[in-house]
Amino acid sequence: MILFLGNSITEGYGLAPRLAFPERVAERLAEVRAARGEPPLPCVNGGRAGDTSGAALRRLPGYLREASDGRRITHLVIELGINDVLQGLPDSMILQSLREIVRLAREHNPDVRVFLFRIPELPGNPMDWNAERARALSPESCLPAIAQMAAEDPEITLLPFLLEGILFEPELNQPDGIHPNPAGQDRLVENVWAALRDLI
Repeated sequence: MILFLGNSITEGYGLAPRLAFPERVAERLAEVRAARGEPPLPCVNGGRAGDTSGAALRRLPGYLREASDGRRITHLVIELGINDVLQGLPDSMILQSLREIVRLAREHNPDVRVFLFRIPELPGNPMDWNAERARALSPESCLPAIAQMAAEDPEITLLPFLLEGILFEPELNQPDGIHPNPAGQDRLVENVWAALRDLI
């Protein structure tokens, strides 16, 4: 089973659940596995609007208990960090939460594969940003806590920023400029699928 653990971006904030990227990536994955003669790999959308890494950590044991009936979590895809930044939480707290998330997942299944989406550094308050500034972000920039997590644990796969080409683009977002609209969700699905299709 794949668990997508994240915040409002993973949840599909403001959209019907079937439009959120975990569900749509699961559909594509099912098609690929069917073509290979493999059974579908269940996917769980563990996104919740407003979650920090610490809040997601507190929810994780519930998913692990649900998966303990024979459907172990084999892949954990983490999309967290931006709400920590918005709340001014220190990198040390983000790192501590991410470490504990991974520890619990491996306690549940030592062979779990862990994926961590890159979150770029957004100098200043991200709510004050716009499309022009977002386009100028270096694709290699990364929140220090996420960069350190990936550096210290070579078993974690660091994925590209999932909102690349979407963040603050008016035609791809809801009025807040951050949460993808249906058109932005289409682009988001392509970003995530491109990052994961050869890894799962």
